Amino acid sequence: MTWTAMASTIKAKRHYNEVELMVEDTGCGIKKKDMGRIFDRFFKGSAIMPGTGLGLSVCKKVVELSGGSIDVKSDGAWKGTTVTVRLPRG
Repeated sequence: MTWTAMASTIKAKRHYNEVELMVEDTGCGIKKKDMGRIFDRFFKGSAIMPGTGLGLSVCKKVVELSGGSIDVKSDGAWKGTTVTVRLPRG
């Protein structure tokens, strides 16, 4: 199943023992030097970006408490980002 809204695409796949959700966007991306910090609380790649810098850290905690995993990929600044969440089927 795939949904597209604005410059983001959301995909959902059901596997035997897990559900995989992918969110892809064509936005500002993540600088390679920042990839190691993206799950840190309050981290924002730039002070001018909106938000508090809590989104990915909270998401990771909730996903891991649910027994799942989260992976983020970006080819760099202005190359978009893909976030993949895998949750066990229960």
